[in-house]
Amino acid sequence: MNDKSFVFCLAPTRLLLKVTLQKCHGQLIPATSMNSSNTNNAMSPSPNPVYIVTGASRGYGLAIVKELLLISPQAHILGTARSADKLAAVQAELGGADRFDYVAGDITDESVAKAIVDKAVARWGRIDGVVHNAGILDPMDHISKIPISFFRQILDVNVTSVLQLTQLALPHLRTSPLGLGRLVLISSGAATNAYHGWTAYCTSKAALNMLAKCLAVEEPKVVTVALRPGVLDTDMQQHIRDNGKGKLEDGTYEYFVKAHQEGSLVDPHVSGHVAAQLLVKAGKELSGQFVDWKGDEVKEFQKK
Repeated sequence: MNDKSFVFCLAPTRLLLKVTLQKCHGQLIPATSMNSSNTNNAMSPSPNPVYIVTGASRGYGLAIVKELLLISPQAHILGTARSADKLAAVQAELGGADRFDYVAGDITDESVAKAIVDKAVARWGRIDGVVHNAGILDPMDHISKIPISFFRQILDVNVTSVLQLTQLALPHLRTSPLGLGRLVLISSGAATNAYHGWTAYCTSKAALNMLAKCLAVEEPKVVTVALRPGVLDTDMQQHIRDNGKGKLEDGTYEYFVKAHQEGSLVDPHVSGHVAAQLLVKAGKELSGQFVDWKGDEVKEFQKK
């Protein structure tokens, strides 16, 4: 089943409508829609901050969303993920569309990236920060066996989509009423450490760190931080335990299995609290840096 997302501007009301069409038995049929009653006309900016979080329907992204609303209860959050059903469930849990609204779709699709920015601005009139959390791990395999199409895909998801959404959000981030726009790029220890079987993932995260450095140099009105979130107790770790044997070095695979067995994986909410604090409070001295969630540079942002 192939999905394609389209964004329409309905004149004269200037309401944005996102329709996802799914290919089913050779026909394109509507799959999900963004209720226009939940999308306000363009208006004066909300007095409250507006944040975008990608990969927000589960795991680390959802933890960041929840921590963000604890830190900044009046904030508006626009979440993204592939599953509209999961995002709708998050919206219901968090208290409705004014606290958490969403756009469902493939983050690598330019029309989806545009819909994300357009909806945030149409609803609330501003964008103050973006957490780039969406990412993939596969392919896990020896460097000689990685299909080039898969290598391109991981770079597209983990790096190119980040640049694409950032480019669209930058005009709004530069003029944030907070004085500084903020970008938090969820990186990994794999950005600076090579792991057998993780060539594609390591390469993508190293590129993400350099993107953060370049943004810091070229965008002085936007603070950009790459965050090492730790070895998180999320579905990604489950995937590694289920599929990493024989593809990772034995010692690396056993490390992840042992961390799970001993309960030493990082709670997503504990690390996510740091990501949320960076989105709200990171100063220019952190821009361009790659920081560990438990490092001294972010000690003031750690959960007490």
